[in-house]
Amino acid sequence: MDILEPGTRCPIDFTLQIMGDRWTLLLMRDLLLVGKQRYGEFLESPEGISTNILANRLKQLEAHGMIDRFPAEGGGRNARYVATEKGLSVLPLMLEIIRWGLQQDALSCVPEVVSTALADNEAALIYAVNARVRDARASLIAAH
Repeated sequence: MDILEPGTRCPIDFTLQIMGDRWTLLLMRDLLLVGKQRYGEFLESPEGISTNILANRLKQLEAHGMIDRFPAEGGGRNARYVATEKGLSVLPLMLEIIRWGLQQDALSCVPEVVSTALADNEAALIYAVNARVRDARASLIAAH
């Protein structure tokens, strides 16, 4: 018995079309869990994303409705990016990826607050991230 019928729109394929790239997942990590918002902040990530890939992935995430871009005040080059509700909805998936990585790779690590939350109160972590992102979004909307 096939679990997913061949020829139907597969939800795994759909998800991978949006989120199935290393850089996309790391950008969403930085947006949701690290709190980065600016292009330059993403460039500072230790994984070393190149400028052309960063620009492309930000555009793709925006096109898929995962993030919104807010122009810098005064028209400067320092635009801010923030997750949309659709982008926030990927947080549980990100936490499962973190959990799996921690279980499978003894060298993987996360800040203690994340490992504690994953073990004891994942719902509180999700609530806190959602609140922070929604507050940042509301502030950016009010400024524009």
